Amino acid sequence: MNIYIKCSSRPFYLERLLRSIGRNCSGAERIVLLNDGIPARQIARLAGVVGGVEERRSPRFAGGQAADPGHFWADVVAAEGRRYAMVLEEDTWLTAPIDLAQTERVLGENRALMLRMYWHGSEALTAAAQVQFRAELADGNALEFYGSVAAKGWMDLYNYFCVAHGVFRADYYSRTLRGASYWADEISLLRAAVAFINEAVGRGEQFRLCKTRTELLRHCTTTTSRTDAGGAGKVHPIDVGKVNAALTAAWENGELDVMAGYPSDIPEAVVAAALAGRLGAEFLDEWLAWRRSYVAMYQSMGATL
Repeated sequence: MNIYIKCSSRPFYLERLLRSIGRNCSGAERIVLLNDGIPARQIARLAGVVGGVEERRSPRFAGGQAADPGHFWADVVAAEGRRYAMVLEEDTWLTAPIDLAQTERVLGENRALMLRMYWHGSEALTAAAQVQFRAELADGNALEFYGSVAAKGWMDLYNYFCVAHGVFRADYYSRTLRGASYWADEISLLRAAVAFINEAVGRGEQFRLCKTRTELLRHCTTTTSRTDAGGAGKVHPIDVGKVNAALTAAWENGELDVMAGYPSDIPEAVVAAALAGRLGAEFLDEWLAWRRSYVAMYQSMGATL
């Protein structure tokens, strides 16, 4: 299968992800960057980090055409003609080995729609998945298959569709993205995924869902690409564009070690030094307040970061 990486504004974290793929991942045919904003000079630098990297530019980035990036992601995954696709985001990274060829074989044998690989460090967020059986893999992973979800709230629905951070049957991913009202409306995405599943049940299709026994990914808490700073009305307001630009400048100048702290996140002190040197102490205080509120927002949803 191919690995698809949604990226737009943080080449420093994208390098960390690519390096983690080089360390941990085997059996991928290509790594396809779904690029919605990273300039060519930075992509050229990133292409040398690991082999097999290709780029697809979104219509908005390539020609200024207004478009839902979710439709762009869906179109690329559908057009590649693979049965399964791994979909990741630029601010995540692999923390353990995975053999995609073996994983794909086991997923296909068990008619899986999705393999979830990340749940914010909280087992409670996967508790609604009613595991039926486990398949042990030679790479040390185990895949836990389930056919239903005892959903009590909307957070449980991520066991049907994890948005990214996993492996998806290509038609399931593409049709769900196409069925949502907007790419950033995750409630709409979850509803579209449930609609796909209900249609499959209605026509008698046999399928399962799946998760890894343990998490294989981590997610950053130092910055975001969202223009609302990560959650409108829930986080301390900050200009995330300034944060990402400062960290990108540090990365381009060789002043940011993207693998610092791996497999945990880049340490706060490393990020703070880059920000303070470019944006000043006052902005650094604003960033620290934002980061505290950003982590608290995830914790309020049951995440352990």
